[in-house]
Amino acid sequence: CGLELRLPPLKPGKAAFCPRCGHPLARVETNPFLLPLALALASLVMLAVVFSGLYMHVTVLGLEVPLTMPEMMKVLILQKSGFLAEVMFVLTFGAPFFFCLLCLYVYGGLLWGKPPPGVLRATRWLVRLREWIMVDVFFISMLVAYIKIRTVATVEFGQAFWLMPVWAVLLLRTAVAVPSHWVYYQIRRRSHELLHDGPHHICCSRCLFF
Repeated sequence: CGLELRLPPLKPGKAAFCPRCGHPLARVETNPFLLPLALALASLVMLAVVFSGLYMHVTVLGLEVPLTMPEMMKVLILQKSGFLAEVMFVLTFGAPFFFCLLCLYVYGGLLWGKPPPGVLRATRWLVRLREWIMVDVFFISMLVAYIKIRTVATVEFGQAFWLMPVWAVLLLRTAVAVPSHWVYYQIRRRSHELLHDGPHHICCSRCLFF
């Protein structure tokens, strides 16, 4: 709503809202260091389970085809849909994998009390990769595709399919547990580089750098 505000330091478990329109401005988790680490680690474990387990078993004209996530990408490549396979790999494996690794790297350093080398660059990538995690979109698209496939084939879902929504929720919760401004503030505070607002300072809305 354009109201200019000055926020006090938020304690763990507290949130700030605009007093005029009620829009959430900032929020700090109850366990701001341990929770993102635990969620990122759980997401990595679930990623390994989903990509190594059976996703679906398709039977077409008596031909049985068990499919895992890597097998789906292989089939797309063999059918000359390499670009689609690359998109699937990046959005369902690459982005979540590196997002979780960066979360462990950044929050592990903050928990240790000493920011690791390149922590600002890692944090900027961490914030940007949140927009490229499409596991939930892939799961919904598979449900839509199943409606059409079941008319010509028999499809049985494996454990990886049923665990994918759990994985998607874990990733979304991890992204929510990474408040951008708070992370940058903690990095600056531990690096003894706290900057104060003034008429000659402005915060970049993309990387949050002053």
